[in-house]
Amino acid sequence: MKHLKIGLVGVGFIGKQHIEAIRRIPGSEVVAVADNNADMARQVADQFCIPKWYGDYRELLADPKVELVHNCTPSSSHYGVNKEAIAAGKHIYCEKPLTLTADEAAELVVLAREAGVAAGVNLNYRHNVMVKEMRER
Repeated sequence: MKHLKIGLVGVGFIGKQHIEAIRRIPGSEVVAVADNNADMARQVADQFCIPKWYGDYRELLADPKVELVHNCTPSSSHYGVNKEAIAAGKHIYCEKPLTLTADEAAELVVLAREAGVAAGVNLNYRHNVMVKEMRER
């Protein structure tokens, strides 16, 4: 089975949650992490036995082994990181929201189609029992 090689950007709380989730998906492997806090990136890489870490996400985007980028940065950074990942030919899976505006999201959809990459957004609570109950109320 081919393993999907994943690079994760943003190793704070939600980044660590993504790493834990990815490890449960057969055929998926986190091969690199990046964070603007290089010490934290190194610590998380060591903690989770991830072979590479970077203090700049652009270095991760340049890594030829990375096929898909999990974007776990703060929401205000999503558009820029996603756009650069698409330009680098990487598939993206972004913690919500994809961008801060509908116009930016529409632009990324077009760019992803043109680049032939997939783009997805994590909406992990959409089937949560409490969220369903709130909707029903």
